[in-house]
Amino acid sequence: MSNEIEETEQIGEFVMTSRDEMICSLLSQGWTHVLIAEEVGCSTKTIQRLLKDSEFAAELRALRRARVSATTATLELLGATAVQQLIGLMANGDDRTRLAAAKTVLDMGRRHHRQEFMDEEFLTRLEEVEQQVADAGSSMSRTLL
Repeated sequence: MSNEIEETEQIGEFVMTSRDEMICSLLSQGWTHVLIAEEVGCSTKTIQRLLKDSEFAAELRALRRARVSATTATLELLGATAVQQLIGLMANGDDRTRLAAAKTVLDMGRRHHRQEFMDEEFLTRLEEVEQQVADAGSSMSRTLL
């Protein structure tokens, strides 16, 4: 038996160990079950078992959303810089360059608007499905009681 005390964090009924947190983090980064198992010293069955736990799965979803938000913020910053460069080209380039820059800005705006709409629609539908799953789980729990 190890003398080390493993740090834990309680999430609802689920107690997340530091190893579970590492597994959750690696999953959120897109690592495969096999690579995670090798990295943290567990079996792929352990990872599959954790994924079946609703509180672990909720934590994983939250980490993935945070990662997507951070990436989106970085891309928005870089996009703003790119737009400033295009604006400079529109103001100072030759006719061909100004026209190409203007078309690029309009195309980027159109794509961004469409993607924003699709992202909002996706998140709305995801929340609806998650709520339906939670309601179904609650309903099943009451039935079993």
